[in-house]
Amino acid sequence: MTHIRTPDGIELAYEQMGNPADPAVILIMGLGAQMRIWPDSLCQALVDKGYRVVRFDNRDVGRSTQLDHHGTPACWPPGWQPNSNAKHRCPTP
Repeated sequence: MTHIRTPDGIELAYEQMGNPADPAVILIMGLGAQMRIWPDSLCQALVDKGYRVVRFDNRDVGRSTQLDHHGTPACWPPGWQPNSNAKHRCPTP
């Protein structure tokens, strides 16, 4: 696993596999999940098809910089209320 540092000093952890000369597929994991959720078998299948695979941990996740001092981000914009019939709900901390 490798890290890259942004100009703001945030370190993002990432892994890459395959030939660097091959076209890249960047796997972006959703809210709060680590890059390791992408199955190794999927990554290897993409490499076997001739792609370079890059997966990473978003900020505040896994081995990337944690900004705990900022608190838990809000899922909804201020003043907006989710529909009570919505299929998806924002997780509560």
